[in-house]
Amino acid sequence: ATSRRRPAAGMMRSSIPSTAATAFIPERKPHPGGWLWGEMFKLRNVVLVLLVAQTTSIVLLMRYSRTVVRPLDAGPMYLASAAVFLAEVAKLPCCLYMVARVGGGCRGFVELLQSEVLNQPGETLKCAVPALAYTVQGNLLFAALSNLDPPTYQITYQTKTLFMAVFS
Repeated sequence: ATSRRRPAAGMMRSSIPSTAATAFIPERKPHPGGWLWGEMFKLRNVVLVLLVAQTTSIVLLMRYSRTVVRPLDAGPMYLASAAVFLAEVAKLPCCLYMVARVGGGCRGFVELLQSEVLNQPGETLKCAVPALAYTVQGNLLFAALSNLDPPTYQITYQTKTLFMAVFS
């Protein structure tokens, strides 16, 4: 019983006998749940939906937290700079875990930190420029959300992607 196979991209069927060096790709079988089910639950689609939900919810929650009517005895509103700082501190454990995983554990993590950060202070210092710009952007984000309604903010914020595409 021979199975039908199609040649890999760029290969033509010929009268040359099949050898181990000849690569053939088996025919694609349909997803058991049907086309729609297979396409809906691909990892990239799930990640895209989660990213949209996360971005939208952050904008709405930040807007709500900056514009909610507070009781008179509630004290001062939180500082935007403190919120930006705490957001970055919250990301730190995840980043450290990923570096440790790439480095192969604690020993690899320390060696990677030593070789890439401590032994190259000039390169590490170059990272301060985008970090400073990101901090300013985070603080401006709070100022914008305090003064704009969420749809206007979201559309204005997303135009940065369009401008980056046009001007790059």
